[in-house]
Amino acid sequence: MLTEEKINFRQDRDFGETFNVTVKFIRQNFKHFFGTLILIAGPFILISAIAAGVNQAYTLGMLRSLSIEDFGYGRYGIIFFIYIAFAILATIVSASTCFAYMILYSERGPGNFKTSEVGNLVFKNIGKLFITLIVLLLMFAPIIAIFAGISYVVISSKLLVLIIGYYLMLLAGIAILLPNLVWLSSAVYLAAMLEKKTGVSAIKRSLELMRGNYWWTWLIMFCAVIALYVLVIIFSLPQIVYQLVITFSHVRGNLEDPGSSAPFVIITAVCTFLATIVFSIIHILSGFHYYSLAERKDGAGLLSRIDEIGNTADTNVEQQY
Repeated sequence: MLTEEKINFRQDRDFGETFNVTVKFIRQNFKHFFGTLILIAGPFILISAIAAGVNQAYTLGMLRSLSIEDFGYGRYGIIFFIYIAFAILATIVSASTCFAYMILYSERGPGNFKTSEVGNLVFKNIGKLFITLIVLLLMFAPIIAIFAGISYVVISSKLLVLIIGYYLMLLAGIAILLPNLVWLSSAVYLAAMLEKKTGVSAIKRSLELMRGNYWWTWLIMFCAVIALYVLVIIFSLPQIVYQLVITFSHVRGNLEDPGSSAPFVIITAVCTFLATIVFSIIHILSGFHYYSLAERKDGAGLLSRIDEIGNTADTNVEQQY
């Protein structure tokens, strides 16, 4: 039986190499990686997916009734809170599972660690990951509030030219910032787990690595997000088709609430679950890009290889005598 080649993480990689090594890693560890992800993060993702299905059903019901009172806002609020809470949990646990898997792989090689060890590493770091998330949210909250305030003022002006110009600038800003924010929101968890940093330190480390590599990171993440969203849409097709069918059925005179049926919730939950599992690949690619930027800045992998060459040379000299 041939031993699988271990992938070297601490290596400076270009655009193509980053994608190639991500695909190679997924192919090499497909069964074990996704099995581990489903066992550890799966329960959180599943509850979040079910809550998302129920939340969408309630939303369709609200749109149909056009009345919050008739719809039952209190009940909707509880479902929405459960969805948001478990969506946050699912995001943290899925990202940390991916990075814990990468860290153990880097230390021990393929097939030399168990799912339970990945889980232990995840829940060992769960506290600092929550702290990092809270700091990240607090950092973005004022920015979001400012944009919301400006949007309100612009819309209130009722000047069409100003509104169009503002939203064009807003879309351009989102296009420039979003791919890097996706990487940052993922990379901070790897910084916390790999380099034992928490909160501001993890964010500072990630920003430090991205400095001077902004557009390089933007290109990689832009292409990755587009590719993964195509896969997400494919996995979401059953939900989209079913929702269109029940919507047209309602329009044609079926008075039954299109979002209240159990099949709608089940299909939405299954599609959301599968789409979330697939989109977790973004963390693997973000991780490889993090290692690449860290190697470009620190050169730890190169220094390690030089030490290995030196040790090998010393051993050979000793054997000659």
